[in-house]
Amino acid sequence: MIACSVHQVTKMYGGSSIFENISFEIKERDRVGLVGRNGSGKTTLFRLLAGEEPPDAGQIHWKKGSQIGYLAQIPDLQNRSTVRDVLRTAFSELLQMEDKMKRLEAEMSRETDQGKLEALMNEYGDTLDLFTVKGGYEIEANIEKSRSRPEHERSSG
Repeated sequence: MIACSVHQVTKMYGGSSIFENISFEIKERDRVGLVGRNGSGKTTLFRLLAGEEPPDAGQIHWKKGSQIGYLAQIPDLQNRSTVRDVLRTAFSELLQMEDKMKRLEAEMSRETDQGKLEALMNEYGDTLDLFTVKGGYEIEANIEKSRSRPEHERSSG
């Protein structure tokens, strides 16, 4: 089954063509390497695939339900003050769920209508289940593990 389809994609910067009319498919379970000279468009292609920027022409389609991640070659960390802040960005989906649960808790504490309260409780329960299954309660432990690994282990994987 096709996981990603790239059809006739073109990208230009400042009037210079980075690539024109490229097309390819990535199938599920494929392992793909991208090799090329500096400035040949590798990073640009990854940014397009991740949806970080749009192509000038052509289309990129991902299989429905796919989650795309992109780790920038040179990340923009100017708004991040600590290593912990940077590491927490890897858990943004879970942190959004946590914020939603806090908001729902506040709404439930104020709600007097029984029907609305029940709907809020159901939404909270669904969010809590997903948060738990996806490892929401392990965020801090995972951040600490990342921070405490010796340097020689970090580079090897």
